Amino acid sequence: MQGSAATFRFDQMLGLPTTQADDLAGRIGSRARSRGLALVRQGDPNASYRVLGYLSAAGDDKGTAVSYVWDVMDPNNRRLHRISGFELAGDAGGDPWSGVSSTTLDAIAARTVEALAAWTNLPPPSPAAPQIAAGGTSI
Repeated sequence: MQGSAATFRFDQMLGLPTTQADDLAGRIGSRARSRGLALVRQGDPNASYRVLGYLSAAGDDKGTAVSYVWDVMDPNNRRLHRISGFELAGDAGGDPWSGVSSTTLDAIAARTVEALAAWTNLPPPSPAAPQIAAGGTSI
């Protein structure tokens, strides 16, 4: 299933605290809506694809790295595609997740949605019209 006909159901996000999982889910939903990527509710049997997420955070005295893997599954539970990456976050002290901000989660959401859109060949967003500064010059 390609383009705007594809629907995605995020069934799980393992490895991160509940509050951050809720924040990430909301950010993915927001990014998906603005990008034209169709999401359906968890458990919807009519989804084209299920997405399973695995995240981990590891920190040291220089900061935290959040690694993520998203497996895109077909209705028969076969993995069709994998998205993976990492984002750097702030200093975490004793708990690596404490250094993971909303900005970091937003970056993960943005990369995830763009990777799904590219995989389904969803056309790129139209470029914004150039902004015109005072005096009529393009910015």
